[in-house]
Amino acid sequence: MKRHLTMIFILTSFFTVGCATRDHVAFDIDADLKATKGKVGDAVVGLNDKNQILVQEESLATDELLVQQSLNERLQADYAHEAYVLKQCRADISDPRLGGNGELPEYKEVDSFKDIVEIKEELGLVNGEIKVVKKSFFDEQYKAEKKLTTTLRKMISATKDSRERCERRMGIARRNAGLPGERFKAQGHFTSNGTWVETRKGENSLDDAFEIRAMMQGH
Repeated sequence: MKRHLTMIFILTSFFTVGCATRDHVAFDIDADLKATKGKVGDAVVGLNDKNQILVQEESLATDELLVQQSLNERLQADYAHEAYVLKQCRADISDPRLGGNGELPEYKEVDSFKDIVEIKEELGLVNGEIKVVKKSFFDEQYKAEKKLTTTLRKMISATKDSRERCERRMGIARRNAGLPGERFKAQGHFTSNGTWVETRKGENSLDDAFEIRAMMQGH
């Protein structure tokens, strides 16, 4: 009996605090318009009770989170590509053969941009089956994804700018070393049945660049 009363006290305390702070609690939103005047895509144009003109759009919270997560996956791929090309460029510039000092650049992983959302794990029985149940607050997940979107867009823009400046410097350094300003691309042709036949490999590293140059010079 004592255990039962304790559980009631804990639950009561939880809901009392939740209602007082409104953190993570679903509450009613005034989505009623006094009058509707048309639509713009999926949004409704209308007047509220203060006669203010609003553009209002509604969507399921689960759909919004999925859209945000999908967007971030694409942005992460874009950032990873830009960061990889920048890293490769800086590595080439640091090579002593292009006048560098041999020091390799640092690289920030995408995970370092993410806010940590607390996830509670419980091991126990659910409908008679032993399961691990993971729980986190929906609003924290959504806010973290929105913040990540903003961060990734800034990082992509900054990394792209750095990559373009690095490639300009690299072009000058390559020409000074007797290489073309841009990396060697693979050469070849397609046969009549559509098969690609490579006659010269593309450049994946500075070693490849100097090897291809030597081959072209007949060394």
